[in-house]
Amino acid sequence: MLYHKRNYMNTTTDISIEGDLKAILGDVHEVTRVTPDQVMSRRRISEWAQARQMTYYLLRSMGYGYAEIGRVMDRDHSGIIYGCNSVKDFAKIEKKTKMRMEAFRRKGYDV
Repeated sequence: MLYHKRNYMNTTTDISIEGDLKAILGDVHEVTRVTPDQVMSRRRISEWAQARQMTYYLLRSMGYGYAEIGRVMDRDHSGIIYGCNSVKDFAKIEKKTKMRMEAFRRKGYDV
């Protein structure tokens, strides 16, 4: 099956999600020390993947849909769903994730 990527960057929604993504990547870097390039990479290093999933979760908390987040992060929407659920689950049981989510709350995110 041949898959063609479309260019979705012509809509105002994509422009606003791009701006929000840039701001979130900066905040994620402050909290986790994972750089924006590392978050956007395909590498599956644990710290990077957790920071990436937090980015998904923060974008989702701002009201963006799974497909929109997937487009801007160059990921499939099912991976976005999995990442958001993982952050919620880990925040319940893992102290480090819970503290990071609290840091995002202090920054004004509704998480």
